[in-house]
Amino acid sequence: MGTLQKRKFFPQLDALRALAVFAVMLSHFAQVGVGEAGVRLFFVLSGFLITGILLDSRERIAAGGALGQELKMFYIRRSIRIFPIYYLVLFLTAVRNVTPARETFFWHFFYLTNVGGFVSGRDFGMLTHFWSLSVEEQFYSFWPFLILLLPRKYFMPLLLSLVLLAPIFRDLAFAAGWHGNYVWLLPSQLDALGLGALLALCFHRTPTRDGLQTIFPTWIAFVSGVIALICQFWQSGLAWNLHRFCEVVFFAWLVGGAAIGFGGMFGWLLNLASLRYLGRISYGIYVYHNFANFLAHKPLRLLNIPYPHSLWLSLPLEIGVSIGCASISWHFLEKPLNSLKDRFRPSENGRKPLAESSVTVHL
Repeated sequence: MGTLQKRKFFPQLDALRALAVFAVMLSHFAQVGVGEAGVRLFFVLSGFLITGILLDSRERIAAGGALGQELKMFYIRRSIRIFPIYYLVLFLTAVRNVTPARETFFWHFFYLTNVGGFVSGRDFGMLTHFWSLSVEEQFYSFWPFLILLLPRKYFMPLLLSLVLLAPIFRDLAFAAGWHGNYVWLLPSQLDALGLGALLALCFHRTPTRDGLQTIFPTWIAFVSGVIALICQFWQSGLAWNLHRFCEVVFFAWLVGGAAIGFGGMFGWLLNLASLRYLGRISYGIYVYHNFANFLAHKPLRLLNIPYPHSLWLSLPLEIGVSIGCASISWHFLEKPLNSLKDRFRPSENGRKPLAESSVTVHL
């Protein structure tokens, strides 16, 4: 697979999404410090896929399509995919009074979990992970307008500015002594979203492996990965910031390579049907996983089985509950609802386009 074609299936991106959500679960269930890396990989994927969709919309507008219609289709399709289980979980936790769902309800309802966490300087218990979904929605609120309305000559300066803004913002926030929740704010994550968008822009022009090497050469990915690993063990604000930036550079190369298609053993791994399936249901896994411990307790109590305190027993149990809930949700709720998106599928010259990426854009 040497060439990336528009609206083709990207099976290896599904697999990357599965790896990202497993990193998040390991962080939350086993206190392995890879959760933030998983979230940053999600953001790079999102920037890449969303920008690719919008660049296609831009081409349809140039061919005579209506701006309003393209925006309408974009937001309706995103809402159908993202809102149902998000608000289902939010309302259920409020009804069950899962602390602190009721007292923080409106932060989550308006996708401001990240802002609420920063303002209050606290986490939100089982709903804390909604901060990253808030970042996504805030990104969606302005990004389509920039991509569809700005002249193309401003794209590269805009993307480079966003990518540089994030580490500068993090450095200034750290120097000012802000508490750590500033990393939940959208400006802190713009390097990941921006590099994903930059990748989409360049691939839209040169969708080949050679094009990827022009944007993110393998040696840059290797050096970035090494620097990220070294900085992880170097205790300073500068090293921490450099670690994050180098990590997203590596992830951008990884996403680009997976979009084209890796070969060898790594390609075999990313093409595993089981891993790709987990990637397809990864949104549900992400939304439900923080409730796995809560959900597992009651059935075990009914069976008079004590909750396992050993990590080797609790970890597979909580991962299994997360995947089980997400699988049920996917087949009985999300997938049927997703079929409604076909009513809002863009057309070209009166014909339906080729199938879009198999990767659903979400976090």
